[in-house]
Amino acid sequence: MKRYMTILLIFGMLSVLAGCGFEETEESRTSAESETKFTRVETENKEIEVAEVKGTLRNTEKVLDAFINNEISLADNETTYFKDMMQEEGAELGERVDLDNDGENELIITNYYGGYYLDVRDDKVWKFAQGEGTAGMLHYVEYDGAIWIYHSDTTHAGRQTYYFEKYKGGDNLVDSFDLKDEYWDDVNHVYTYRGKETTKEEYDRIFGEIFGNGNTEVVSETSDIESEVENIRKIYYSIQNNLSSYKVSEPASLMTAYLDKEGHCRKIIAQKGLYYEGIIGDATEAIENYSAEYYYDYNDMEELIFVFVYDEDEEYRYYVKDGKCIRYINTNGVVTDYPEGAAVGTIAHTDCFISTGIMEIHWASAGPEE
Repeated sequence: MKRYMTILLIFGMLSVLAGCGFEETEESRTSAESETKFTRVETENKEIEVAEVKGTLRNTEKVLDAFINNEISLADNETTYFKDMMQEEGAELGERVDLDNDGENELIITNYYGGYYLDVRDDKVWKFAQGEGTAGMLHYVEYDGAIWIYHSDTTHAGRQTYYFEKYKGGDNLVDSFDLKDEYWDDVNHVYTYRGKETTKEEYDRIFGEIFGNGNTEVVSETSDIESEVENIRKIYYSIQNNLSSYKVSEPASLMTAYLDKEGHCRKIIAQKGLYYEGIIGDATEAIENYSAEYYYDYNDMEELIFVFVYDEDEEYRYYVKDGKCIRYINTNGVVTDYPEGAAVGTIAHTDCFISTGIMEIHWASAGPEE
């Protein structure tokens, strides 16, 4: 029998769109008395002077302000302005931090892959670093007396990898290293530090030195979620590795449940056709062609921790804590973290499977349907 499920989400959206046209000209002048070079950028209703005093730091903040105001473009792509970068999915204006240890701030634009780090050199704005997809999420951390930028791959099975770089100025790389934990069979781990295989103790020590002190708010939030996700993955692999020893039950048509030796449900497979539809806002999304796998931890009671939803063409993954999603990976591999936990109905049309995963444990415990 099919289950009929309705999830109603009522929400409002407020969008503010702003834009401005501009013209840009440049002229320079030299003052022999001050040995100061100026570059003047003229716009429709104002002009910005950016001063570079010989032998001193540039006026970086004004250059970054000009970029944010769409008065200048990226130096390495003259057709790209700030407003264009903000059109990318999940883009938000971030803080200003000295990411290359040269005494001047860089600008952060965040998005689902960590975003972009923008550096001012020669009174122009350059891309200093950028996220490279789910296999190269961009972050930064304070470690060993300096800021390091790093790319991480922690969303794919069988590996936790980090690549760190330290700069002294945006075009001057002074150190770099890798830190990896690879476990393709979830039993035999291979640990790597600075390109050489190392021990688990050494890996844990280095990892703790880098991430154990909550050096920045960004890293602290990321580390919390990474810890939760890593724990969920360990439980997931444990369930998969012990699946053959579990008792198989069919509490409903198109449903298979796996119970451990204590009788606790650890996994449920819901085949396509079990559910009929879900309603998100005023849009009805057919879900009958999706299958779902639910995974459960046991601490006094079964608790949903992971949901895998799929059909012939799409895959969705939800990492769950306390009934809320803490990490969502969409069918394109885009990772979205929710440090406070996201409620059902606020993520995607398939997030209704989180609710069914919670309810299925009760239905499975009730026994076969008549």
